[in-house]
Amino acid sequence: MSDFRISNDIHKGGDINTDTLNVANLNAINASISNLEIEGGASFDNVNVIEGGEYRIDDQHLLSTPVNAASVALTPSAKPENQGIGAVAVGKSAGFNTQGSNSIAVGQQSGSVNQLAQAVAVGYIAGNSGQGSNAVAIGTFAGSTDQGNNSVAIGSQAGATTQAINAVAVGVTAGLTTQGLGSVAVGQAAGQTSQGTNAVAIGNFSAVATQGGAAVAVGNLAGNASQGQGSIAVGQSSGNLNQGAGSVAIGLSSGENNQGTDSVSIGNFAGVTSQGSNCVAVGNFAGNTGQLT
Repeated sequence: MSDFRISNDIHKGGDINTDTLNVANLNAINASISNLEIEGGASFDNVNVIEGGEYRIDDQHLLSTPVNAASVALTPSAKPENQGIGAVAVGKSAGFNTQGSNSIAVGQQSGSVNQLAQAVAVGYIAGNSGQGSNAVAIGTFAGSTDQGNNSVAIGSQAGATTQAINAVAVGVTAGLTTQGLGSVAVGQAAGQTSQGTNAVAIGNFSAVATQGGAAVAVGNLAGNASQGQGSIAVGQSSGNLNQGAGSVAIGLSSGENNQGTDSVSIGNFAGVTSQGSNCVAVGNFAGNTGQLT
């Protein structure tokens, strides 16, 4: 038998029993085959899914390609809608609704809703909703909601919610919530909450909460909480808490707590506690406590 064709115009209610069935070409058009048992196993050299068609198991979607035949969806249980040319979706509900051209979604619910062109989402719920064009989200929940165009989120929950255009978050929970335009957060929990526009946080737990625009925090716990606009903290625990706008703290624990606006502390433990506004402390332990304005 060289050709064996099944269509919805033919229905066999009984059984077909044969010791050997050799089929060179099997065409199934709108056909349903149930209760099929093959003793000894079976192998298929090629399974072709035509344009607009889909391959199902137990009436659940498994594999499909849209009419343009330039995209592919390996998505158990549901066939994606409005999948763009050149797009790839792999995983349950991946690229489910309106996946942009040449975008990639790999992982359950990745790129699920409104993933724009050339975006990449890899991981469970990565880039789940409203992922911008050319954005990259890699990791569980990375860039999960409203990730901006050209932004990058790498790590579990990195840039998870409302990551702005051109922002970069690398590390577990880095840039977690409301990361500002063009900002950079590298390290665990770096720039985690409300990182300002063009701000930079590099180091584990640097600028964790409310980093001002154009501020810079480099080092473990640097600028950890409420770092002011345009301020700079370099060194472990430098500018750790409530660093004033325009201030500079360089060194271990320099300007650590409540450094005033436009103040400068350079040196280990310089201006550690309550350095006043417009003050300067240079040297290890200089202006260590309560330096006045």
